[in-house]
Amino acid sequence: MVKKQFRDNKGRFSKRNILLNLLGIVVVFLLFVIGFNWNKTEVVPVVVDRISISDTAVEIINKEKTAILDDLLSCESGGNKDAISWKDRGVGKNTASFGAYQFKIGTIQKFNSSLTDFQAIALASDLDQSRRLAEHIIFNTEGGIYNWKNCMNKNNLLERVGFVKKLESKLNDK
Repeated sequence: MVKKQFRDNKGRFSKRNILLNLLGIVVVFLLFVIGFNWNKTEVVPVVVDRISISDTAVEIINKEKTAILDDLLSCESGGNKDAISWKDRGVGKNTASFGAYQFKIGTIQKFNSSLTDFQAIALASDLDQSRRLAEHIIFNTEGGIYNWKNCMNKNNLLERVGFVKKLESKLNDK
């Protein structure tokens, strides 16, 4: 079998180096990939169907807080304000979780130490009061969302709470 011979630009026979051809192809491919990914930007996790273009930053913050609390409520108790979970691991009076947001007695008493055990259970069973307490814990305490770790992971709440806090801090910086 006769090898095909290549001619250079002056008409002389030359041998093409296959490795140089492959190297050229790899370089062109890398330049294409780098150029294609050059202008990628960070995506901010926002649920767009609740937000309209005319919303102000405060309205966006409030809508996302409401959505986070609604998702947490749905995940923890399905919206049942009288829910009791005996499955939680705890000791003493913290063996069960109560109410729509599944508070332990000790958690409620941490934020209001004057409450008795029965008053803490009553607060957990009151949807408005427990919602305000959950909002305070999540958005005003460091790492507050970790009190609902399973639902936090299931509903991507950590990133969403981080987004709200970042937006609030930028709003307060102005």
